[in-house]
Amino acid sequence: CLDVDECSSSPSKCGPNSVCKNLPGRYKCSCLPGFSSPTGDNWSPEKPGHFSCTDVDECLDSGVCPEHSECANSLGSYSCHCQDGFIFNNSLCEDVDECADPRACPEHATCHNSFGSYSCVCNSGFESSSGNRSFHGPGGMCEDVDECSRNSTLCGPNTVCTNIPGEYSCSCLPGFISPEFWTPKQPEAFKCTDIDECLDMCPFNATCTNTLGNYFCTCHPGFAPSNGRLNFTEQEVECGDIDECVQDPSPCGPNSVCTNALGSYSCGCIVGFRPNPEGSWKYGNFSCKRVPFKCKEDVIPNNKQVLLCQVGTAVEPEDVS
Repeated sequence: CLDVDECSSSPSKCGPNSVCKNLPGRYKCSCLPGFSSPTGDNWSPEKPGHFSCTDVDECLDSGVCPEHSECANSLGSYSCHCQDGFIFNNSLCEDVDECADPRACPEHATCHNSFGSYSCVCNSGFESSSGNRSFHGPGGMCEDVDECSRNSTLCGPNTVCTNIPGEYSCSCLPGFISPEFWTPKQPEAFKCTDIDECLDMCPFNATCTNTLGNYFCTCHPGFAPSNGRLNFTEQEVECGDIDECVQDPSPCGPNSVCTNALGSYSCGCIVGFRPNPEGSWKYGNFSCKRVPFKCKEDVIPNNKQVLLCQVGTAVEPEDVS
């Protein structure tokens, strides 16, 4: 009698996902790797139970895959996949240093590696376009913070705030000065105070008036600026003497003599007149009045000849100039 090869029949005597092994006068069944039968391997028909192979879920075993990985079961097998932020190396899932890639974070950001992850943090003077303090790049962006527009008093009074990518700087307005240069490390030391330009800015015969952040010059009374403007700041302007005596009419009035002086003038009266005691050339109301006198019949003292005398008098003059 010849042996019958039961394993050659179709379908297989052992069922799917199995291996049939022919033996003299009999056969036995075993499951393929990744499968199991409740009756166990090496089953033969004389043994009790029904042989069938079902998939083994290897992922039920917590140790089948290394740490920081995920197990994926498949029919008759399984696979391990390292989690995001890890890479498979020597049967282990090791941390990936994303910051080793210069493209991990956008410009103006610092990359911080962490176990299984990383984060991007915008540098000082920049902020994330999303508004979050930290983010994953490279989709995010770090935009410059305009500190000057956000805080109009950032640099203090009498200053100019200038925005620079990632920072800002402070300077004084014209006419102001700070004892210390501005530095971001010591911003409190930067204070702009008014420059007193009147220490040495106006010409001779002029008065300097200091104002907040500026100044102006005014010629003294009796002097006039060479540019014709009452108040001026140009250093080339000079204050020249005003010759009041060339004015018409004379500032001293009729029957007078005007004498110009540096920055001033004086008034006197011609012969036969004397200053009016009720007026003064200093106050602009100088005037000359005729000298009242009576005459003698002969030459008056000091060789002063009186040409006209009142009739019937012989008294020398009260005042003759």
